[in-house]
Amino acid sequence: MISVHPKGAAAVLEKVLTDASVGTGVFYDRAGRPMAASKQVSDPEYSDRYVAQTRALLETLDTEASAPPA
Repeated sequence: MISVHPKGAAAVLEKVLTDASVGTGVFYDRAGRPMAASKQVSDPEYSDRYVAQTRALLETLDTEASAPPA
């Protein structure tokens, strides 16, 4: 959250902290207005493809090599 003036930043923080909605992942522009998601991110087919590709990548990782020492 970037705002040009401290009062603007305070207003955005107040809204975020007191908003009872369950929405997550909201980004704000410099004026403190919520930004709309891109068409790509809003596309369910893109989301499904992204999740599938990420899962396939994660399956290729060696979990034993990345485990913390016992």
